[in-house]
Amino acid sequence: MVSIRLTKIYAQLVEPWTGSQRAKGSQRANVNTISTFPQITVDIFQLRAYNSIMKLRFNRNKRWWSKKDQSNIAAAIRYCVMRYNMQDFELVVKLGKRNTLYDGLSDTTGIGEYKIWIYPNKHELQTVFHEMTHIKQFYFYELDMDGSVPKWMGKKNGQSYSKCPWEKEANKMEKVLLKEFLDLQLNS
Repeated sequence: MVSIRLTKIYAQLVEPWTGSQRAKGSQRANVNTISTFPQITVDIFQLRAYNSIMKLRFNRNKRWWSKKDQSNIAAAIRYCVMRYNMQDFELVVKLGKRNTLYDGLSDTTGIGEYKIWIYPNKHELQTVFHEMTHIKQFYFYELDMDGSVPKWMGKKNGQSYSKCPWEKEANKMEKVLLKEFLDLQLNS
């Protein structure tokens, strides 16, 4: 297995992203223009193996989430980014209070800009892997939720939630990624 070195760098040192390495690469906004969140940027990692930058922000409800929880979630997200070979994007992670409807949600706010919401539950890492699979689907243009009817692989899909192909994939991959991630943690 190839060892990937992660180097922490700071936001003020990051140059504007161009998105030239994306499949449908288009121009990216300057990092400094995306600072409307009151949170502090926790991690910006340059993934040297891919020569890319992932900007990762956290908005943590301190009553429900510890810094250790946040650190574990950040490690799981970085694993997904490397596993899915995603490059040059921004991810905002909102760690919210308990929610009776959802364990997590994901969305895209523009090209290269994504959000996930994680709510306290018994399987938080599994939820992270589920939502990161949806981020992968948005990233590679497999899933488009920008309309009244979702599109999967460019085709409208009106199936029930449990039968949707993007949910089937996310449900499968949450277990696969969790096992791989935990195996790596145990072997390191």
